[in-house]
Amino acid sequence: MVITLLVEMGLACGLAAAAGYALGRLKGVGGGKGLAILGGITLFMEALTGLLGLLPIVLLQPQALERPEMTILEIAVWTYVLAGAVGYFLTEMIGALIVEGFAVLAALLCFFPPALLGGLREWPGALGLLIAIVLVGILGPQLFSKAVLRGKGVKPLSLVWFWFCLNCLIGYGIAERLGLLLIAAPAVLIFWGFLYFLSGLILPLENEERARQEHHRRQAFRSLITFALGTNYPYYVIEDWKTQENKDQEKPDPRVPGNAFSQFLAGPGIILNDCNHVAVTTTGFRLRVVPPGLSFTEKYEDLYAVVDLRPQLRIHEGIKAETQDGITVTIFTSFPHRIGADGQQPTLGRSYPFNRDAVLDAVFRRTLIEHKWERDENKQAREDISKTPWDELVLIIGPPILKEIILNYTCNGLHAPGDPRVEIAKTFRERMREAMRPYGIEMVGGGISDIMPPDKIVEQRIQNWAASWQRRIEIEIGRTKAERILQLAPVWTQAQLKMMVTLTRILEREAVQLSDEALVFQLIDALTMVEPGEEPAQLPAPSEGDLITGMRRGR
Repeated sequence: MVITLLVEMGLACGLAAAAGYALGRLKGVGGGKGLAILGGITLFMEALTGLLGLLPIVLLQPQALERPEMTILEIAVWTYVLAGAVGYFLTEMIGALIVEGFAVLAALLCFFPPALLGGLREWPGALGLLIAIVLVGILGPQLFSKAVLRGKGVKPLSLVWFWFCLNCLIGYGIAERLGLLLIAAPAVLIFWGFLYFLSGLILPLENEERARQEHHRRQAFRSLITFALGTNYPYYVIEDWKTQENKDQEKPDPRVPGNAFSQFLAGPGIILNDCNHVAVTTTGFRLRVVPPGLSFTEKYEDLYAVVDLRPQLRIHEGIKAETQDGITVTIFTSFPHRIGADGQQPTLGRSYPFNRDAVLDAVFRRTLIEHKWERDENKQAREDISKTPWDELVLIIGPPILKEIILNYTCNGLHAPGDPRVEIAKTFRERMREAMRPYGIEMVGGGISDIMPPDKIVEQRIQNWAASWQRRIEIEIGRTKAERILQLAPVWTQAQLKMMVTLTRILEREAVQLSDEALVFQLIDALTMVEPGEEPAQLPAPSEGDLITGMRRGR
């Protein structure tokens, strides 16, 4: 029995070395390193089992070496391989050492009661094994959790322990060693294989190149284990997370809390971005841009910022700008912008385009820090240092640019015919585009409203406008009267000439003696006979003396 156990120890050690080689290659630390670590740890744990388990039994109960309870050590030897592989997969050497160490302790606690109480075929030994299994399943996870997992993962560890023990008892009860080999061992492999397959279905893994897809599958499997243990790093789901209540919050709360600084059997974290967002993570030493889709975070990596890739609109409701002649005007200004994307436009079926360097420039490299310092009512100094969000930078950089442009115009020039606002808005957009490029921000437009001077200036301009139009109206009326006079002058001249001719004819009728009444009627008829369109008779114009003489003679 002992020889069989030693052979199995050698085979288990070889299997552990092979598993370490494969895991080392998968984790990127080198196959040789994994082989040496996992193989060496397993060999050490087997030696420890022999020293603490076999040696005391040889001294106290040598007959137990030929009894069925030795099967417990055989199970333990092969369990070391699985425990070491899981520990190495999660935390490399430290993980393998911790998990295998607790596996040795559990195996010895289950081995000694039946070995010292007459064996598994005697009821004291069988009862001792059951009591040992229950005590290990209850107290072992608590001890392991407090020592390694900071009080987490007690229930999952207890469930896995009791399931493993039940699986081994069923296999051994059906066909002893053959049952362990053909029932218990396949059940364990199927269980872990099912978890690996299930982890790929739970998370939305993308169809990428084979190497990256396998890496994501391993990370998904690892996240499933640590999530069950409660040692995962934070999980974030980033979408339209801002509301009226958390509008001042810089980044979303984790969907699943976690500690990114956990050391043992922990990680990874998860960041799931929708197509409109990217995340920026930091370890304190380096930054990483997490694109849309599913990504995993590693130890010490925490969420630093969230960037919305969609066009953003910021509005300044009243920029006060001074004109060349010292008048302050108010301008309503809009700043549509987005993260720099090298001119790429969104396409159907893909996420919003972006440039990684532009994202880092916007949220870290070119960040503006606002520093406020004041004293309160108790004369205590209060200092407030805050970072300006990237999408608010346009409200800080834009107003000085617009003020500088307005300074080149007078107030009258801003309201001159031809609408100078078109040229001002064009210049403003061009200068904003150049100013925001180093910050990783791409302007997608920009505009200004009506340029509003002060009310006093408006009233003055209305008065000036009214006076100007009154003067133009008076000039127009005078011009119209002059034109009317010029048009009527020839008509009146003809009428006067005809009237004079008619009067002359009446007064020259010396042969006819008319009374005063008849003469008056003749004169009235002559005055009413004037027709502007009629041509006057072609008579020689009488002299002034003749007219006077004729008028006297007619009387």
